[in-house]
Amino acid sequence: MSLELARPEILLALLGLPIVAWLAMRDARRARRRRAWAAALRTAGMAALIIALAEPRMLRPVERVAVAFLVDRSDSVPAGERARAEALVAEAIDAMTGEDRAAIVAFGERALLDRAAREGPSSAIQSQPGPGRTDLASALRLGQTALPDDAGRRMIVLSDGRSNVGALDDQIRLAKARSVAIDVVPLAAKLGEGEVLVAALEAPSVARVGQNVRVEAVIRAPQGGAGRLQLFDGDDILHDERLVIAGGDRRVGATIEVDEPGFRRFRAVFSPDADIRTENNAAAAYTLVAGPPRVLVIAGEDSQSAPLISALEAAGRSPELRPPAEIPTSLFELAEYNAIVLVDIAARQVSDPVEDALLAYVRDRGGGLIMVGGEDSFGSGGWRHSPVEKALPVEMEVRDKERRPDIAIAYVIDKSGSMGSFDGPGLGGSEGAPQKVDLAKDAAMLSASLLAENDRAALVAFDGSSHLVWPIQRHEDPRRFDSAVSGITSGGGTNIQAGIEAGLDQLASDNAPLKHLILLSDGQSDSSGYDRLIQRLADERVTLTSVGVGQGASTEMARLAEQGGGRYYPVVDSRDLPSIFVEDTLTALGTFIVEETFRPVEGTRSQILSGLDIASLPPLHGYNGVEERDSATVALWSHLEDPVLAHGQYGLGRSAAWMSDLKGQWAADWLEWPGFGPFVIQLVDWVTPPPEDEDFGLEAHVTAGRAEIALTAVDADGSPSSLLSVSALLSGPDGRTVEAPLTAQGAGRYAATAELPSEGTWLLRVTAHDSDGRVAGARTAGLVVPYSPEYADPGVDPIDPRLLNLAAETGGRVLTEDDLAGAAFERVDGTTRPVPLWPALVALAALLLPADIAARRLRLRVPSRAALGEWVRQAVSRGGPLVRERTAGEASTSGASMAGAASASASKSSTSLPVRLPSGAPPDPLAPSHDESRGSGEVAGTGSDEPDGAGAEEPEDTLSRLRRARDRARRR
Repeated sequence: MSLELARPEILLALLGLPIVAWLAMRDARRARRRRAWAAALRTAGMAALIIALAEPRMLRPVERVAVAFLVDRSDSVPAGERARAEALVAEAIDAMTGEDRAAIVAFGERALLDRAAREGPSSAIQSQPGPGRTDLASALRLGQTALPDDAGRRMIVLSDGRSNVGALDDQIRLAKARSVAIDVVPLAAKLGEGEVLVAALEAPSVARVGQNVRVEAVIRAPQGGAGRLQLFDGDDILHDERLVIAGGDRRVGATIEVDEPGFRRFRAVFSPDADIRTENNAAAAYTLVAGPPRVLVIAGEDSQSAPLISALEAAGRSPELRPPAEIPTSLFELAEYNAIVLVDIAARQVSDPVEDALLAYVRDRGGGLIMVGGEDSFGSGGWRHSPVEKALPVEMEVRDKERRPDIAIAYVIDKSGSMGSFDGPGLGGSEGAPQKVDLAKDAAMLSASLLAENDRAALVAFDGSSHLVWPIQRHEDPRRFDSAVSGITSGGGTNIQAGIEAGLDQLASDNAPLKHLILLSDGQSDSSGYDRLIQRLADERVTLTSVGVGQGASTEMARLAEQGGGRYYPVVDSRDLPSIFVEDTLTALGTFIVEETFRPVEGTRSQILSGLDIASLPPLHGYNGVEERDSATVALWSHLEDPVLAHGQYGLGRSAAWMSDLKGQWAADWLEWPGFGPFVIQLVDWVTPPPEDEDFGLEAHVTAGRAEIALTAVDADGSPSSLLSVSALLSGPDGRTVEAPLTAQGAGRYAATAELPSEGTWLLRVTAHDSDGRVAGARTAGLVVPYSPEYADPGVDPIDPRLLNLAAETGGRVLTEDDLAGAAFERVDGTTRPVPLWPALVALAALLLPADIAARRLRLRVPSRAALGEWVRQAVSRGGPLVRERTAGEASTSGASMAGAASASASKSSTSLPVRLPSGAPPDPLAPSHDESRGSGEVAGTGSDEPDGAGAEEPEDTLSRLRRARDRARRR
């Protein structure tokens, strides 16, 4: 056993203990002996506390052993070897004895704890860590975490050692620091026999229109092979050749002239005559061909975007018009465009993957995004709280909600039997999917959540007749409203007229300035009587929106909405219901669309308005109400102090919002304004990223799942730029991003390596900043991880050198199959268990504290040897009642000793107090003799602390002092 201190520097405080003892000895009010005792106790207590703070630990040897078995379950290990490894682990654990413990970690793409460190027999490995990669580093980290500290620790790795994910060297250093030995059991993976793979497809990261591009495939066959190689440019074949490879690598390529801007995707496919794996027989590469800026315009109707398209074409831009359904769903497809313009389209017209891709397009790619207003845009288009809203410089909120009038909304929901299962795509049609009536209830609750307390809501359900579920009232208790909506169930016939009549009755009884009715039904009802309902809508000044659910919705519902002053929404996808209700409710609230004529007022000076006469801006006749973000620049304001034109930076890209439209409705006067063309061009140019910097040379390729990036930067005069801050952002196919700072490798050259965690296409954006933080240049490229690095290693070595190094670095062993069961739980030499001593020291200090107080405050006497001997003799002697005389001074001394008061011996003239002791009781050994009382008392009348001085008077006892005080009081 040995001792150690966790914080030895604390012991320096022991140097102050002599000062503590010296201060205790200077207390002149105490006798010398009492001062000595108090000083000793106080010093000992302080010393115990100081040593406890140093955290002393006693190291005791540990006999039991805890072993973590790390079992490789990746694809590079054949199935037979994986089964053999599992059997070896089970055999070793079954042979475990005593208090030893065993844990199992299964690893592949990730590491999973299959069995915690415990006793007992082994069982089959149940974890599925994913076979596509080998993350041995994570397995080592998890294995060390699973091992307890109160046992000898050992890890045993059963693997082929072909780790291709994680920082293995870091985990080796950590294992060495914790004195954890790592033994290895090599698993032989003979994958090299006959294996042929496409090791890489090399193509330049960037190119210019008209440039010749060389595309070259690297075919690897360590032991030779034969097959057919095909190179593709998109779907076109560039090269087709049959190859016979003697052994090693073979490079085959083709040259092509690129004549169009955008990303060019190249592929290499090798079809071997004989092969072990097919996962590694293809590779891909991307080349970004720079050209004129490309603008993607998204509009529901051509008429909405015609003025914008004409202005862009007149300025030599290359706009491409697409409907919302044809927006690219991947970031890589969107990256071919420099700017994207959304012209008056609703969020429900765009899928969730597209919204996520648009957000990443601005944030990660550095692209430009513009949203143009209209009746189906911004808040009235349901973009509130969407991913696209995050990228815009405005929020779909209205700053001054109090200026809008209160509204009364009646929800009229069809609950008939036909509102059962949904007959369209989306949630309907699958087992357990909600019924149409359930979707309608969810949409109504979501819509009502947008109402303020002063707004009123009513809910009517109908089948063959109407049912008033929630009478019209202030929306003060949304929870009760939701509860009432939840109770609606489907069943019965369909009578739309009865439902509308009941809803109108509720709205007619309310005096809100705005009244709106939302009808939701599948439309399967008698169509007679609608003319009377339309007339009543006009009389009551109620607007009506109808939502036709499913394929069988009636055309009469569209006529109701059109003549009722609202909209008709045909729903063929159940997922659209919530957004439709929200969109219509926001439109009905009136604050998201302002239709008034005004002239925009200039705000912050902006490049978008550069060169335009602000004083002569034409009037606008409407706009979408929004609220600017704190970081946004508002270039134009409305007469109600709402933003009309705002722009800002988001991530690596820029975005702008034009709250009016660009068609002949709100901006009709702007279309005839001479400055309309320059305004549109400057708006698009502001969000368009700068062209790829020709002074920045970018090289990027993928090797074994890692992106190797190099950037060469020069100044305008050709000198290397060596004082730049360069970073790379890689955006993956699943939305994940990887950031990698590039470090200087030489004059004007920067490089980095980044691990790409998944296969697929990755978009690379490299940005350089100067010393002032300004963007000095940027380049974009595409990278492809065609297959997992698990399949990139043909595995020709019987034992991977990294596996042997793992054991050598940590003091482990290379075990054979026969060694494992006997060597797994051998004692680990030098393993100790720390036992903390500070609790005992703290307890000692706690005990010494009252002793210190007692020594300073209480007058305790130690009986003399003679008195103690006499007491013992009396205790064992025979005899009857023992009566002796005790003086008042002796009684006082005895009482004072127990109460902590000062004691003194009694004089001969003191009044004697008879004390009767039990028969045979010895004399009290604590009753002091005359000499002893003098040795411990204080000298009366002088206050001297020296009791041994010659001729000192004995102090009076307490009883005598009390009697004299009583007599003086009587005389007065």
